[in-house]
Amino acid sequence: MSQPKVKAKTLQQKMGFVDVDLRTPQHDAIMVWLDQELGNIMRKKHGREWNQSEIDRATGIMRSWIDNAKKRTQQDLNEHLAFEALPESAKRAKIDRSRYTDERKQWLLDALAEAERYTPGDIPARKLWLASKVWEYPISSRKDYIVGFIDMKVIVGYEVELTVTENRDRRILLPVWDTNEATETYLFEVKPTIPSVGELIRQVRLYQEYERGHYVVVSPDDRFASIIESQGIEFLKVELNQ
Repeated sequence: MSQPKVKAKTLQQKMGFVDVDLRTPQHDAIMVWLDQELGNIMRKKHGREWNQSEIDRATGIMRSWIDNAKKRTQQDLNEHLAFEALPESAKRAKIDRSRYTDERKQWLLDALAEAERYTPGDIPARKLWLASKVWEYPISSRKDYIVGFIDMKVIVGYEVELTVTENRDRRILLPVWDTNEATETYLFEVKPTIPSVGELIRQVRLYQEYERGHYVVVSPDDRFASIIESQGIEFLKVELNQ
């Protein structure tokens, strides 16, 4: 007696893309390997340290900011000292003389001393973090119909630019190291074998219609690696222990 046909539950299945690899031990082995190696994979893509040109650029901004803070504070202090040197009649004639208090003078002296000895500390190491990792992620249409399941969806966060920002814990506008951040989405399709590269590419193209990100085929079968990569799909070879 023949087995009853299973009704297609996803658009992928309706189009004839049946992922039989999902039921194989090799598929599980690759998924476990991918899960364990994600940190190393992402560090190769986004984990480099700041290069010298990035450091020089940010250091230049830092120095300029500190120098400008010193100049502005010194100018304010010089103005205060010039006021103190005026005769009493000239002081009384100044409309804004209330700002020239002993308390403000001392504040300016302290702020200038702080700026003179201020150091921003070491340049922070570039950070990389895993923001999200989901096995068997459902890709849905705009009408919430399940298109198919990608084996793993990963969102990685990383710092893209070394810069500076205001240190709000100081008396005057002194800078502190800062970074600009970004995230990237990676969608991994695991294949123990690739019997048909055309069918695999069609499957990925279907997913690309509904989910944006970097698509990566993960497989020990690298016969079609160059073809896959020529189509804008990354290929990652995995060596399975037999």
